[in-house]
Amino acid sequence: MNLYARVMAQVAQRRHVSTLIIGSGFAGLGAAIRLAKDGLDDYLVVERAPEVGGTWRDNTYPGAACDVPSHLYSYSFELNPRWSRSFSPQPEIQDYLRTVANKYRVLDKHLFDTEVTHAEWDESTEQSGRHHERRVHRGRPGARGRRAVRAGAA
Repeated sequence: MNLYARVMAQVAQRRHVSTLIIGSGFAGLGAAIRLAKDGLDDYLVVERAPEVGGTWRDNTYPGAACDVPSHLYSYSFELNPRWSRSFSPQPEIQDYLRTVANKYRVLDKHLFDTEVTHAEWDESTEQSGRHHERRVHRGRPGARGRRAVRAGAA
């Protein structure tokens, strides 16, 4: 059974994880890497597209490029001295994100082609602001849904 099939089997069994990350753009990928670097492996990244990248994966129009100097638009733990220019083009930024995801070995914690269409806060499972449980429902890839995830206690 390949890795994707194993992950899908786990999700089908209503697996619970300590941390659910929605989306694998710069922020989601960075969060996954941080958890992995901290030795925490009970997390899952749900991504509606077939690969990492977020904005840089989705926006491929002619001339798409970073509007911030590229040396500032890198992870602090994975600086890239090889940017081709000060304001790097979209394909180069997307390649950077793919490279970082592979280097830090977080792709096996991703569930691609899956969109979160509903999330629900369960107040009864909160314990001293440390444990938050959400019921998340899978949608079909490409379907637009609402995301509603409460990040902390009120």
